[in-house]
Amino acid sequence: MTREIAIDAAGGAVVAALLVDGRPTDILAEPRAAPGVTGAVWLGRVRRIDRQAGAVFVDLGLARDGFLNIAAAERGSGPAPAEGRPMLVQATGEPREAKGPPLTRDIALPGRWLVHVPLSPGVAVARRLGEAARRAWRERLGAVADGWIVRTAGAGAAPDAVLAEAERLHAEWQALSRAAAAAAPDAPVPLRPAPGVAERMILDAPDAAAIRVGDADLHRALAARLRRALPDLAARLAREPVDVVEWLPPLLAPEVALPSGGRLTVEQTRALTAIDVDTGAARSALPTDLEAAAEAARQLRLRNIGGLVVIDFVSEAPAARSQVLDRLRAALKGDPAQVRLGGATALGLVELARERRGFGLAEATRSGGGL
Repeated sequence: MTREIAIDAAGGAVVAALLVDGRPTDILAEPRAAPGVTGAVWLGRVRRIDRQAGAVFVDLGLARDGFLNIAAAERGSGPAPAEGRPMLVQATGEPREAKGPPLTRDIALPGRWLVHVPLSPGVAVARRLGEAARRAWRERLGAVADGWIVRTAGAGAAPDAVLAEAERLHAEWQALSRAAAAAAPDAPVPLRPAPGVAERMILDAPDAAAIRVGDADLHRALAARLRRALPDLAARLAREPVDVVEWLPPLLAPEVALPSGGRLTVEQTRALTAIDVDTGAARSALPTDLEAAAEAARQLRLRNIGGLVVIDFVSEAPAARSQVLDRLRAALKGDPAQVRLGGATALGLVELARERRGFGLAEATRSGGGL
């Protein structure tokens, strides 16, 4: 199984795709003229605390204030939020409609092997590694600093490489802290830009054998970034044509054909994404639903759909619904975004919530001026 990353500019959008044996499995996109803010860090200033709405609104120097949950803000490190007081925050999503970006006080600095969460004590390591390996990682990383998440890719990496990254990420946090202290009188001040979709895809798939970039400007900027932060990956970077533009039109169309002759219809609205399954020319509901379950999970990743998703499968018998849910659950396992599968409602609709990871594909290409 060959894993590669392809990056290019499609119309007014930057698109990064993970390819497995030449077939795209994950796509991230953002408008080139207005890149996203997810992951950016600011020293903001609390503008307003609305206890009725349960929100703290923070001036970031943007068109709209960011906001965070008041309970989470009061639990976070540092002084309690107060109007007019500076606050170190990080965007966890993009501004949407009349709202500014959602924020957190729990700063996270992602790397290839690790995520540094300096304000959250402890070292999180997957249980599947076993207690001895987990204890070893906690000892190694605890010697550098507190607050780590060992990514799946990092669990099998060489300890020296992981520790080198830990040192780099902790140094980045120390520099960020110093900058925040110096900027306090001038808040709001941006301290760390958001990683672009190319960098985010590389961090999500650090085992990719090659990183192919079609656009010359993107290649130049990414090469400089990799040489500085991820030098061992710089050798995998190649400037060559990629087929990103050819993949996108089917992913922007509402209908997706299934091998059995059935189809999915994907409708994105402000409140949720609805996926309808139709048997079409297929003769049996269950085989169509099983195909649809796997394809729905794939489309969520390719279209980078976040938020609430409702799927209307065809099968009504409890035993058939159980099989379909099992297939959907298995298909969602490899998703790099967090997914919560809520099961079926009384009317047979399947609900799930998928973490928002920047712009959805349709949103990015629309904001960027289309293809």
